[in-house]
Amino acid sequence: MTDRDRARLRETADTITRYVEDLDALRERAAVTHEELTTRLADRMNRTMSVLSLVAAVFLPLSFVTGLLGINVGGIRADDRGAVWLLVGTDSGFEATTSLYYTRVIATFAPVS
Repeated sequence: MTDRDRARLRETADTITRYVEDLDALRERAAVTHEELTTRLADRMNRTMSVLSLVAAVFLPLSFVTGLLGINVGGIRADDRGAVWLLVGTDSGFEATTSLYYTRVIATFAPVS
C-alpha cells in the first residue's frame, strides 16, 4: 500500500466521519422538532378539552331539565305516595352519579416513544 493510497483512505474515512456526524446532528434536530410538535399538539388538545368541558358544564344541566320535562308525565300524578318526587329523585340520582363519574375521570397524555 502506497502513501497515496493511505492518504485517500484517510480522506475517505474523514469524509464518512463527517457524514456520520451530520446524520447525528440531523437526528438530534429531528428529535427536538418532534418534541416541540408533541408539545404544541398537547397544548391544542388541552385547549380543546377545556372548551369541551365548558360546553358540557352548560349542556348537562340543560339536558337534565329537558329530559325531565320531555317524559310523558300525563300518567304520573302528584299524590300522597310521592310518585312525582320518586321520578324526580331517581332522575336526579342518575344525573348526580354521571356528574361524579365524569369529574373523577382523569385523562393523561404521554408522548409515545
